Amino acid sequence: MGDIEETMLSKRQTNANDRLFEESIGHKGDGVAINATPTGQPASQDTEFGTGSPEMDSNKRNIRNHVNGKVVKCDTDTEQADGVLLGPSEAESVPPRPRIPDGGYGWIVTAAGCYIALIAIGTIMCYGVMYVELLDYFQEGRTKTSVIGSMTMLACAFAGPLSGTLAVRFGHRPVVMVGSILATVGMAMSAFAVNIYHLYFSFGILTGLGVGMSLIPALAMVALYFDKRLSLAVGIALSGGGLSYIVFPMVSAACIRFYTWRGTMFILAAFWAQGCMCGALLRPLESRTTIKDGARKKQVPRPFMCDIGLLRTWQFWFYLLEEYLWHIDFMNFVVILPDFVVLSGHTKEKAAILLTIIGVFVIPSRLLGGLFLDRVSVSPILLLVFGIVTLGTTSLTLPFIKASFIGMAVVCSFRGILHGVLVVLLPKGLVVLFSRDKLTVMIGYVTLFTMFGQLTAPPLGGFIFDHTGDYLYAYITCAVISYVTALIPLALYLDNKKKIKRLLAEGDAEEVVELESKMGEDAPADDHKID
Repeated sequence: MGDIEETMLSKRQTNANDRLFEESIGHKGDGVAINATPTGQPASQDTEFGTGSPEMDSNKRNIRNHVNGKVVKCDTDTEQADGVLLGPSEAESVPPRPRIPDGGYGWIVTAAGCYIALIAIGTIMCYGVMYVELLDYFQEGRTKTSVIGSMTMLACAFAGPLSGTLAVRFGHRPVVMVGSILATVGMAMSAFAVNIYHLYFSFGILTGLGVGMSLIPALAMVALYFDKRLSLAVGIALSGGGLSYIVFPMVSAACIRFYTWRGTMFILAAFWAQGCMCGALLRPLESRTTIKDGARKKQVPRPFMCDIGLLRTWQFWFYLLEEYLWHIDFMNFVVILPDFVVLSGHTKEKAAILLTIIGVFVIPSRLLGGLFLDRVSVSPILLLVFGIVTLGTTSLTLPFIKASFIGMAVVCSFRGILHGVLVVLLPKGLVVLFSRDKLTVMIGYVTLFTMFGQLTAPPLGGFIFDHTGDYLYAYITCAVISYVTALIPLALYLDNKKKIKRLLAEGDAEEVVELESKMGEDAPADDHKID
């Protein structure tokens, strides 16, 4: 194994040098210039891949630039300045990977994502307050009126995969801006509704699509700007969604009292108009190549592209199944909690307090959870397994301590913490199991299956209670679902570990390093240092 470990260490050294090489791209001459001069060395000294070896003597050389597993070749029989010139006819149209800022302008993107999460989740949350007003105004009955909220959630869910695909094709910024415009128009049209069917289209479909098209690419863009601080940035962005649980119901109730429900629709439309401005702040991470065309230079954008083969992998569908199942447990716990607490001999006020406890603990858990997840060396997939198992344990515990309000309050606080941490863990888990390039599309599909889980939970809990007469069995069922769900990410983790052992036996050091990196189990930082 000694030779394999030495090969792996050498590979890590080469990868680090390649990163220095990619970051030093410049633009010279009549072609596409690649500046191979590493940081800290004079431009006149020719070097190869930043290693300090002067080997630029021959007129023709091939430079191997690995980008997404492909090779870019170039001939250098033109003039040579600080680095090497790529003839435009020789270079493949494969972009180098954008450099991840891990801060800087990324915090502006995070603030924009936080605001969009605030108004997106807030729009859905405030419908509960709107529902009473619409029920009284249109006199259409509870079933027809409640369909508006369901249509909004379904449209938002189905917009997830659509917005992810569009963001990969056209960029995150235009998709978020178009989504914000749709939501703005939908809310404004809702203010002029003459019947309930008008609201089905304006609030249900149009606003729902706008919410989904804005939220998914905005959160994905935050994740693309960060690496080491990924969980913290996502936690800050998602804290906007947690804050909306507290702010928007109160704000919408106050607006209805002063401006009626129609005026409140206009105010929400104004919020979404500002969301369009936040979308404009989502500056894309692009690798750009400057090509000199006669006397004029033009910028050629090189955005990331998504691998359609992702949909054909069993790992992809297993991960979506895991997200669907654990959200059944989470939503079922919340939906049946008030009725369970009252049937256990407590007051409705205490039931409301328990729901508030869950919401209150979600916000700090997203922020502190992000700080924690960025500092631990444990694989995010193992943390996901632990979190889902603990989630199931809280469901199993609650019915056995129903006589103690304090005990139930402690359990509910754990539920809030777990939900906040698990949601923040999502982007990091996706990067580990798949890749950063596929993050936007994956978040879109995850949102769709998450919504399916949340829609499945209420009828499941009600069905079990109707046939057993006790919520105990509903909570036990959800606990079992969580325990079974935890086996899915564990299977994905063990599958990668098995691949690593096989590749070590075959001596494929390059593939081993790649898998270790994807699993979040890189070697210590000393292995990546460049002397």
